Amino acid sequence: MQGINDASRPRNRELLARLTAQIGEDDATRQWESAGKALTARRTTTVDGTKIMLAPSVAELESLLASMEAIHDDEIPAGMTPLDTGMAFLERQKARSTLSMPLAERRGVLERVKDAAYTYVLDAEAQILAGETVPDSVARGREFVARSLQR
Repeated sequence: MQGINDASRPRNRELLARLTAQIGEDDATRQWESAGKALTARRTTTVDGTKIMLAPSVAELESLLASMEAIHDDEIPAGMTPLDTGMAFLERQKARSTLSMPLAERRGVLERVKDAAYTYVLDAEAQILAGETVPDSVARGREFVARSLQR
């Protein structure tokens, strides 16, 4: 899914070609566009009134969040003159006020991702404990693959 909106990338050209060979050009184009729209919807958020696309992976989102937190939580070094300390304090306050909202939004996105993953795993585990040999989510995946292979 990474970079699905960009069909010009070599990896994506190969994926689109394989999909086209399996289900035909029209269906492949529809599926590709549908996956791109779903990806965009899941990874779009609003920051300062502007819609932005978030990092393409959880690891990149976590890395960005850690960098932003490091800047946000940066402390004033000891041994500065009172004037420099005051100026540094004002700069830190400005950076913190600028970063507070984007930090909260990205933390929220990361928590939604964690919650969705946890819910998925919990649901699969509950189905296994209830005696189902194959959880619904796995069965739906198998069913999709089987139908696709038949086509």
